[in-house]
Amino acid sequence: MPEPAANHDLIEQANSLFWNPLPLQELMADVAPLDPDEHFDIPDLTEEEWETFVAALEQ
Repeated sequence: MPEPAANHDLIEQANSLFWNPLPLQELMADVAPLDPDEHFDIPDLTEEEWETFVAALEQ
């Protein structure tokens, strides 16, 4: 039985997006910021780990 043929259009599209990614602003265009009553919580994170995480975000 022959192997199914790959969809070259999808492969080329994925290859293009890999080597030429969209800008961050475009990727995040439809992402809403957290509401004031929402919070970002990572369970079991120590205070030191949280500070390291926040410092990495600010870079």
